[in-house]
Amino acid sequence: MGAYENPVTVVDTESAKYWAQAIGNLGNTMVKSMELRRQRLAASNKAQAEQDKFTLDYSMKKRDHIYDVMAKANIINPSKQIAIDNLLKDNLKYWKMSQYGADETIKSYGLAQQGKVQKMLSSIVPLSETIDGNRREFISKYQPGNLGEQNNYVYNKDKQWENMQKVMMTDSGLNPGKAVWAYDPENLDAGFNINYTGERFKEEGGYNISATSLANYIPTAVPLANKELGSLLGPNDDNNPGGLDIVNAKGQLTDDNLNYDNVTVTPNPDGSADILTIQPAYGKIAGAINTRLETNAMAILKDTDRANAWWQNVMVKDSNGKPLPEGEGGEGIFTKEGTMAFVEAYKRYTGTLIPDSKYIDLNSDSGKAFLETTQGLAIIKKMNLKYNEETEKWTQVGVDRDSYKGDDSIEGLVYYDAQGERKVTKASQEKDVPKWKADKAATTTRLNTLNTNMKDLSLTGQQVSGSEGTTTINFNSAFKKKIDNLGFDVGEAKNDQIYGQVVKVRSQKTKEIIELHSKGMTLSQLKQRLYLLDGGNTSDQAYKDLAPTDPWDQYKQE
Repeated sequence: MGAYENPVTVVDTESAKYWAQAIGNLGNTMVKSMELRRQRLAASNKAQAEQDKFTLDYSMKKRDHIYDVMAKANIINPSKQIAIDNLLKDNLKYWKMSQYGADETIKSYGLAQQGKVQKMLSSIVPLSETIDGNRREFISKYQPGNLGEQNNYVYNKDKQWENMQKVMMTDSGLNPGKAVWAYDPENLDAGFNINYTGERFKEEGGYNISATSLANYIPTAVPLANKELGSLLGPNDDNNPGGLDIVNAKGQLTDDNLNYDNVTVTPNPDGSADILTIQPAYGKIAGAINTRLETNAMAILKDTDRANAWWQNVMVKDSNGKPLPEGEGGEGIFTKEGTMAFVEAYKRYTGTLIPDSKYIDLNSDSGKAFLETTQGLAIIKKMNLKYNEETEKWTQVGVDRDSYKGDDSIEGLVYYDAQGERKVTKASQEKDVPKWKADKAATTTRLNTLNTNMKDLSLTGQQVSGSEGTTTINFNSAFKKKIDNLGFDVGEAKNDQIYGQVVKVRSQKTKEIIELHSKGMTLSQLKQRLYLLDGGNTSDQAYKDLAPTDPWDQYKQE
C-alpha cells in the first residue's frame, strides 16, 4: 500500500486522465479570472455582468462534468458530491471576491482561497484511488484468526489499529456503517475529513480521520519471510536475479552445495541399503550467503515497525513475542545487543529453509546413474557398498550393530555385524526397552486416548454468540469439569477487556501450562491447544484431524 502524495505509488489510470482534464479546465478558469482582473478597469459594466453570468453557467456545467469524471473513476459517493457542490460554490464566491473585492487585500485573499479550493478538488480522485487501493490490499491480507502469520498483519493493541480495522471493514461493506466526506470552509488547508458512524464506532459523533491520514495509513504486515528468503536461496535467473543458487527450482540443494564427504547409508532390517543420504555443505553455504544476510538484516533494522514484525512474528523463539530492546549503540533505535541478536536470528531462520539433505534411492534409475559418476564411485568405496546380484540390492559391508535402526523388540530380523557377518535379532525383554522408547510409546497411547475422548467434547452451554459471527467461551464450573475429565487442571478465570476471560490450564501429565482466551475461541482451536499441551506436535496427523475440514467452519459456532 502506497502513501498518498508518494510519486512512486501514483498510477496514471484512465480515471486520473479524466480528472486531470476536468481540473485543468478549472485551472483555466482561474487564469481567465486573473486576466479579467487586469482588464477590469477598462471593461464596461455590461461586460462585467455578462462575465458574471458566464462564470456562473460555466461552474454549473463544470459540476456535471466533474460528476461524470467521478463516475468513470468509480468513486461515486453522495457525501463527495455534496462536498464538490460546496467547493464549486466556494470557488465562485472566492472568484467574485478576487475580481470585485473592496480592496487589494480582499482580492488577494479571494485569489489565495481559490487556489486552495482548486487543490482540494484536484485531490479527490487520487485520494479516493489510494484509499481504495489500501482497502483492497488490507482485505486481501486481513485474516482475524491468523494475525501474526506471514502475509497477514501484526496484531496491535493500540486504538488506531482497532479503529482502522473497523474503517476498512466498513468501506468494504463487511461491517455496518457509513463514511461521510466533508470539509471545514473556514480551514481549507485541513483538506477533507471522513466521519465514520455505525454500531462498530462507539465514539460520540463517530470516528473522524483526515482523508490524507487514511490514504497514508499503512498497517504493518508480517513479511513473507519464507518466500523472500526462499528467493534468496533459489536459482539465479531472469525471474530471480537476486538468487544465490543454493537451491534449485525443485527445492533441492544444488550439487555444488552438497558435502560428498558426509554421506550416510541407513541399513534395512535385512542388511540391504536403499537410501543414500548426502549432507549439505553447511560451511560453504554459510560463507556464500553470510554477507548478503547481514546486509538484508541491517536494512530491515532501519524500519522499526518492519524489524519488530520480523522479530516478534517470524523469529518467535528468539523474541519470545517481545519487541527488540530500544536504545543507542545499534541500528536505528535498537541497542547494539538487540541489533546483533536480530542479525543472528535472521541467519538462523534462513538456515531452517535450507533442505536438510539430498536423498538418493540407490535402486532407482537416477540412483544407478549417480553411482556410475566419479562422486558415486567414490561413495561406493568410502561406504564399502557391495551389490548382491542374487537379491539385486546394495549392502554395506561391516555395518556396526550400534548404528542399526531396526526394532530390537522384533525377533528374526537379519543384520550384519562390524565384521560383515550375518546375524539374526532376538526379541528384547521389556526391561531392556530404552526409557526414551517407553516414554514415546506412553505419550502416543495417551494422546490417542485424549484424541478419542475429545471427539465427544461439547461446549453447549459454555459458548455464547458474539458480534460478527464470533463466539466467546464461558470458563464456568461446567467447563472446568469437562476439561478436568480430560486430564487438565483449570485455574480461576480473570476478566480481560481485550481477550474476554483469561484462564490458565495445566496438563496433569506434562505439567506444562498455557493461557486460554475466551473471546473468539472455537471448539476446534480449544482441542488443538489441549492436544499440544499434553505433548503433541503440530505435525501429528491427530492434531491436524482436530481442525475443521471446511476452513470456513472455524467461523461457525460449535
